[in-house]
Amino acid sequence: NILFKVLEIIFIFVFFQITSTMERNNSVFLLVLIFTIIILPVFTYNNFKNCEFLPSDMPQQILCDGNLIPPLETNINQNFSNVELLYISNLHNVSLELIPTVSPLTVIIENVDFLTLVKVVNKVHSISISNVKEMRLKESALSNVYDLYTLRLLNIKHFIIDSNAIHDITVKFNVEFLNVEKIKIENRSISLQSQIFRMINCHIDELPTGSAHITAQSAYLKNSTISVLYSKSLEINAKNMIAIMENAFQNVHDESLNLKSHNIIIKNNFFKTLPAKSLKNLSVRNKIHFIKNTIHDIDLGGVLLNNDYKNFIFKDNIIKCNCLPTLTSILRPQHEFPILNNIQDEILELNFCKTSCNMTLMDFSYVLQNESFCENHQSDLAEEKLCDLLKNITRKEPSLYDSFNHSSKLNEKMCFLFIIMNIITFFMWNN
Repeated sequence: NILFKVLEIIFIFVFFQITSTMERNNSVFLLVLIFTIIILPVFTYNNFKNCEFLPSDMPQQILCDGNLIPPLETNINQNFSNVELLYISNLHNVSLELIPTVSPLTVIIENVDFLTLVKVVNKVHSISISNVKEMRLKESALSNVYDLYTLRLLNIKHFIIDSNAIHDITVKFNVEFLNVEKIKIENRSISLQSQIFRMINCHIDELPTGSAHITAQSAYLKNSTISVLYSKSLEINAKNMIAIMENAFQNVHDESLNLKSHNIIIKNNFFKTLPAKSLKNLSVRNKIHFIKNTIHDIDLGGVLLNNDYKNFIFKDNIIKCNCLPTLTSILRPQHEFPILNNIQDEILELNFCKTSCNMTLMDFSYVLQNESFCENHQSDLAEEKLCDLLKNITRKEPSLYDSFNHSSKLNEKMCFLFIIMNIITFFMWNN
């Protein structure tokens, strides 16, 4: 600090000598004075000029607050090995790089306009960042970190994640992204392991291929928006459960959702498109619950047939009735469909189009095969005409093969019971 003061005095003296040889132009003189007295010290003071060290001789806490007036000046050549808390608040621009000699156990950053996180070392246990206008994670900022207990990001306006910014880290408890208005993710940006992963009320422009790999006990994606999901962009491996609820997915590519868990719940979401292979890589030990979602364009046959649909509960979804031939395979059937009845034990149950007449998927499939209402290249179907057609639908009767197959199964059961009864009778007779 003394050196900076000496340099400042020298600069002031030099500039005054220069201005004394000039004409006394008030504006030039004023600019020079402002630069030497105000702007120059900003560049020469150390990064801890707004920080308070507690205690001062062997600090355990570093408190950096932009509201501290006047700015505190402290010698930065101190031993920071025992620092437990670094608290940064109310600053305009912060670039943080934690090195082994400055590695607090807990980092709390809040109320900052621009934040760049350059590097976090392995010693840090907890990171909490909130109320930031623009935040950037530089490449390898969080890389090979294994001692983190919690990572929490809250109320971020704009969040940029560079390639490999979150790479091969282990968080022992929670990773939370909460209320992040806009997230820009580059390729291979996120690779982490945690107990619980939560992303709630966030907006992601697009997920590039291979951009997010998450391993957890439980993972939750809720009330968020993803504009584009590219192929193999999101991979989640959660032992207990994956819950994807109340989200909006605008453009979903094939094999974009790669999910593996004991239980997968996909509920109350909006899908603008759902291609045949979009849910192909879903691996589940128990059940996939695909319930109460709204889908505008779906390749229903492809979605179901690319999964083991015996473990796929497709219930109470709203399929938008349209004439788009791009995905809606029941418009031009190309698949052998599972039975589209509304029976209690069927995988497809109570899935309706957006019509006042509550059309079921079975009804929808029969009506679409007519195609007479898809006129003038209109994508949306006229609801009144659609409901009128529904009244005149001729239901498909079970085929002779179906009846024979059903009766054959009954005969097999009767034959088995008959054999068992004969065996019992034989032993009773011999006794």
